[in-house]
This record gives sequence, C-alpha cells and structure tokens, in this order.
Amino acid sequence: MRYAVKIVQDGGAYVVTCRDLPAFNSVDDSQVEALQESIDAIALVLQWHMDHREPLPRPSDKKRGEFWVGATHRLIDQRTLSPRSMICDRL
Repeated sequence: MRYAVKIVQDGGAYVVTCRDLPAFNSVDDSQVEALQESIDAIALVLQWHMDHREPLPRPSDKKRGEFWVGATHRLIDQRTLSPRSMICDRL
C-alpha cells in the first residue's frame, strides 16, 4: 500500500503532507530528508490504525508533483510495519 504525499517549502523547512492520512506530517531542512522521514511517519500512522483496529485509509490517486510513499503488501498483511519495509519514490 502506498500513499501520495506532497512536499512544500515553508520558510527554511520542507513539510510533507498526505491527503489520505490527516494525522501524518513530516518536516526537515532538506527535501530528501523530509521525504525519508515521511516513511517513518506513514508507518506510525498506519500502525496506530492497526493497533486501534481501525480500517487502513484507502490511498487516493497520486497527483502531479506528488511522491509515492508506502509499505510492502507482505508486511501490511502481517499487520506489522517498520521503516525498513517502506518505499519512497516519485512516479
């Protein structure tokens, strides 16, 4: 499962947000680091949903300028996530 994230510069920081995961946010001084940190942030949000037996939010289609960030299906099926199981790329 992967989610589309948007990255914007705000002052001297880069902020990553996700339309499908309102509790998600990631901030860093560089665009690359902010996207890498978004892997952990999405994992934490998805883990919260699983811990509280909430359904995982369905990802919407990626829009122009967004990045895909997500977990491998195998690990979601096992109901455990780790940052190492996540992927991040711009398609």
